[in-house]
Amino acid sequence: IEEMEVRDYKVQALAQKISLMSQNFNVRFPYTAAEIVAMGRYCYNNGSLSGKDKKIINKAIKEAELEELKDRAVNKLSGGEMQRVLFGKTLCQDTDIILIDEGFSNMDIYYQIKFIKLLKEKAAKENKLIIFIMHDLMLARKYCDEIVMLKNGEIYDSGNSKEILNDKSLKDVFKISGRFSGDSLELI
Repeated sequence: IEEMEVRDYKVQALAQKISLMSQNFNVRFPYTAAEIVAMGRYCYNNGSLSGKDKKIINKAIKEAELEELKDRAVNKLSGGEMQRVLFGKTLCQDTDIILIDEGFSNMDIYYQIKFIKLLKEKAAKENKLIIFIMHDLMLARKYCDEIVMLKNGEIYDSGNSKEILNDKSLKDVFKISGRFSGDSLELI
């Protein structure tokens, strides 16, 4: 990253470069949603929030549509609500590289599409690199510019999403017969 080996970064400096949102995040303590979002700023301030941090936190809460959940204990939230909180934390971390590992899998489709569009906008406007690991082929085909498709842990193919996700890759990788037509998939 920026001409430096990842292993040579100190953890705090790396956390200022890369954020990771995974599908699961176990919290045993009754932190509020806002407190979890604010944890995204920890790599910049070690827990002492500045005025700038508070603005970034409030913006992330708004972008993740967490206003009504911000004072609720996260151990009382549904899986999709918790993923929205983690998305807010990821936005709050404000890194140039964002990794999302099935991070939207428990969300309603409304939030999945809204947040993917938001990330695409941030990628374009703020020059961020967004890397998704996802199993939803239709979302990947519609919203991802480039795809690396794996088969048995090896790279099967990579390139433009509409070219890579095709009838042949459905058969070869997923063992299903079907065809893509625009933004839909018809199984045969």
